[in-house]
Amino acid sequence: MRKTHSIPMGMAFGKFYCHKCGERLKNNPITRTVHPGDPDWLKASKSGNTYYGGSVELTEYNFKCPSCGHEMDYHTQCTYKQIQKILGKNTLSDQEIKEYLPAAKQAEEKRQKITEIVVFSIIGVVAVATIVIYLLFGKG
Repeated sequence: MRKTHSIPMGMAFGKFYCHKCGERLKNNPITRTVHPGDPDWLKASKSGNTYYGGSVELTEYNFKCPSCGHEMDYHTQCTYKQIQKILGKNTLSDQEIKEYLPAAKQAEEKRQKITEIVVFSIIGVVAVATIVIYLLFGKG
């Protein structure tokens, strides 16, 4: 059975804190088997331009607080991180979450768009540089 992992880049390199107790969150792997016909099977079974047949073992990650045990998915935690940033503190009350959630969602969407632009710009620069180097030195 083919094994595949899915972890967002920001999760691997960012620091996230539990909004309930303030403790630094840990990545929590969740492994499950996806079968053909499952909505996640296409994502899990693809490698380059090839699809693997049969079931695939998919490992995805969420956050888990080592102190209070609270679990949260990456995208929700990114939104809560925006509220933590706005208020300048790690622990948040339910009222603060409710009050700041619209602004935090907007800030998180903006951050995601900027990240996409930066990543695609870097890919574009690398592609152009590769072509230029090939044209200058590749036709020896």
